[in-house]
Amino acid sequence: MDYWKIIGLLVTVLLLVATKWWDTISEHVGYPFNVRRIVRNLDDAVKRLSEIQHELHRHDPYPASERRKGWVQSKEDLDIKVGKIKAGDGLNYFSKLYLAKEELKKAIDLVGTGKELLKEARERPSASRDAQPQHPHNQLTGMASYEHKVRNFIDDKNHTQCPLLGIWGMGGVGKTCLLEFARNSCAPYGPPSDEARPGNQLDHILFVRVGRGGSVGKTQKAIAASMGLPVMPDETSQEAIIYNHLKDKSFLLLIDDLWEYLDLKAVGIPMPLGTVVVHLDGGVAQQYQRKVVLTTRSEDVCGKMGCARNTIRLECLSKDDAWNLFVDKAGEDIIKDTRIYKLARKLVDECGGLPRALCTMGQSMSTKKDPREWRNAIDLLKESRLREINMNDELFDSLKHSYDNIDNDLKDCFLICSLWPRDGNIPKEKLVEWWAGLGLFDVSNSTDRAYSNINCLRKVTIAFTLRKKTHIKMHEVNRKMALWIVNDQGEKNRWLPLSFCRSAMPEKKWSTVQKAWVSVAELSIWSSSITCPELTMLVSRHAFSFKESPCFQNITFLDLEGTKWDTFPLKICVLEKLQYLNLSATIIDALPLELQKLSNLSYLYIRDTRALQTIPKELISQLAKLRMLDLFCSGSISSKDSYFSSLIEGFLESKSMDLILGITVHAKADIMKLIQLKRVVHTQALCMDYFKDESHPQSIALELLSNIEKLRELTITQSQDIQELVAEGQPGYGYELLPYLEFFELSNLHNLQKVIWKNTGLSIRVLVIYNCTKLRHVSWVHYLLSLEELTIAGCSKLEKVIDSAELPQEMEPNLVKSFCKLKRLYLEQLPNLSDIYDQSLVFEELLYVYLFRCENLKVIRVQQCINRYKVMIDCDEDWWTSLGENQERMNLYFVPTFCFQQNRV
Repeated sequence: MDYWKIIGLLVTVLLLVATKWWDTISEHVGYPFNVRRIVRNLDDAVKRLSEIQHELHRHDPYPASERRKGWVQSKEDLDIKVGKIKAGDGLNYFSKLYLAKEELKKAIDLVGTGKELLKEARERPSASRDAQPQHPHNQLTGMASYEHKVRNFIDDKNHTQCPLLGIWGMGGVGKTCLLEFARNSCAPYGPPSDEARPGNQLDHILFVRVGRGGSVGKTQKAIAASMGLPVMPDETSQEAIIYNHLKDKSFLLLIDDLWEYLDLKAVGIPMPLGTVVVHLDGGVAQQYQRKVVLTTRSEDVCGKMGCARNTIRLECLSKDDAWNLFVDKAGEDIIKDTRIYKLARKLVDECGGLPRALCTMGQSMSTKKDPREWRNAIDLLKESRLREINMNDELFDSLKHSYDNIDNDLKDCFLICSLWPRDGNIPKEKLVEWWAGLGLFDVSNSTDRAYSNINCLRKVTIAFTLRKKTHIKMHEVNRKMALWIVNDQGEKNRWLPLSFCRSAMPEKKWSTVQKAWVSVAELSIWSSSITCPELTMLVSRHAFSFKESPCFQNITFLDLEGTKWDTFPLKICVLEKLQYLNLSATIIDALPLELQKLSNLSYLYIRDTRALQTIPKELISQLAKLRMLDLFCSGSISSKDSYFSSLIEGFLESKSMDLILGITVHAKADIMKLIQLKRVVHTQALCMDYFKDESHPQSIALELLSNIEKLRELTITQSQDIQELVAEGQPGYGYELLPYLEFFELSNLHNLQKVIWKNTGLSIRVLVIYNCTKLRHVSWVHYLLSLEELTIAGCSKLEKVIDSAELPQEMEPNLVKSFCKLKRLYLEQLPNLSDIYDQSLVFEELLYVYLFRCENLKVIRVQQCINRYKVMIDCDEDWWTSLGENQERMNLYFVPTFCFQQNRV
């Protein structure tokens, strides 16, 4: 009996132990069988988070703490990820399970944090439901003009056409601060009375932060909570409640951080917006004001919301305002230290006038009293190692939201911009070339798509176009953020941008570098002992010895433009993975046959290389993957036979080729050969150098080029014979000559006297006329309706730019609309120029004028400058003072700067 009792006891103990073991094991091994339970738990956690968020908003509608804002953003990010998990797009069973479990952990943590925040909010005094000002408004540093515009919008009762104002700009530029100003600057009003009220009195000032992943439902809940309205489970019911409450009210709706189109009508906002007169029972007319102000990082969002023509773009602060804001945050006592003052100035420069960066850095440095700490902070900020300055990456995290919100291919395009040096102007043409060379899109449709990408980057404010429209520029903090991304949040040296002050990097660190724009300092210490196994992209503007250089076995992109090699570096020919090679503006005289070893080469640029004489005909046929060959303005008349003829033979042997071509020609026969090959080569850039048409030696007719269908760039240069240029397209829309031409140059045509121009080149954006010494006018530029930049230099007999006597007689002078798109005008060394045009001009987009040695020009006749800024005119101070009474007239439209000896803007 005792024996069986002992056995039973042992069995019981073993079962208990086994159960405990199984619970532990099942937690790790059994979870693949519980996917539905985990997703259900995740869904429950998200619902709980929504409840906490609603309660938080009810107790504290306008939080100031970064912790609370970060919690809200994390919750919104979680909502997006959970939606993707539930949809299951592209996820197999185990992937879905793993992601669900990871997000469940995050959700549980967020619930805990949310409860803490809710407890804090309940313990604070409750805020009023409507957003009424509690304290006098303090003026924001450097934002007085923006504040004035917002105040005018709110106070103006006549915004019937566009009662919606869009405020847009890059992250951290102060959009939320400006919106809070709008909230706080509105005087509080009591409840509506039955008596007639002032038309601009507001019943509600509603402030709602939408954020990434915002939706109609979330916006409804925030608005309902702010007015104390019941929160409904479905959007339709909520819409009705909000609409019925606001339909007979005056209100100002402030929408912060909008990332995409929001249907205000679906939210419940009564339409139309603006000043609305409602006839109440008994025939009484009541007037209501309905206005909306929104902030966003994207200009496109303003357009989608219907306020494209009523926007405020926030720019970064001026140097003085940036300094004042930084001092306010860092403390005047710190800055008064003479050892720190200059270092503080450098640190402010690194912030690029971005208010959020200035505030973050100012607060971080407010306790730093040792100059060594300031020098270290400057170095760390240059290297995008922000975490080591203020212990977090909050600034970059905030800016990165704009980056995260763009398409993946556009992200790669943006990151490449970070390789240009600090404050570097990035040529759009070069950027397009790089993007194509790096395989970010196909070269065959590169132009339109690439420029679309550039515009997208500008509209989402992570890059911006300069006054010189041919270039773009990154804000310095955005550039640092990009390098922070590619360098693993500042932890590794994967990308090395061009820097003129960076010391040479130690040899061992080159092992992780993937992309590099090297300086003289780096080249000075290169040796064959350095290994670069991950290097795929190398840019250098200085020649170096390939024998003494590191091993580049994996390189695919090599840009050596402007280097001073006089012979082709044969070591390039062993870089078997090379896809892009640029040897433009060098003094190389021949391409070696060994270049055929580069079987992956797709892009070969050798433009502006006058010394080039020889290209083996066998070379082209062996480069089977070649997509772009650019020999624009390369070679000379003496090298024509050996270079052009061998190219043509190479093309004929490669009938399967599909090549984009830039080329230099010298005779009509050369053009005819290109046209015969148009099925295998597509000429986009053409240089007519010492060109001669034997049948018409004194004239060039651009009709010769009518079959070069997508010519974008054309230069006619170096001719003593040409007296006349004829460009006549057929009349009527769709029959113009050279419809894709964007860049056109006439240079060193010393006997050119006449240009006949009709229905040709209507897409020309840039025109250069240089050293055409017998031209007296260039009236034909009037027909270039897309012209953005005009340069006329060294034309010693030029008297007028446009001569009204040369325009068609049927065209009334007061109807002439020249230069409607012109942004930049350069006039240099034109001693006989007395007038641009003898009628007053309307400049719709003019930004900059450069005048040098145009002594006889005494006035620029302007009827109107539609651009909101005065036009900068860069000129000689003596010339400006010599204008006499015309100076007062010029001052209406131009602001002079006397720095023409320096580089152009």
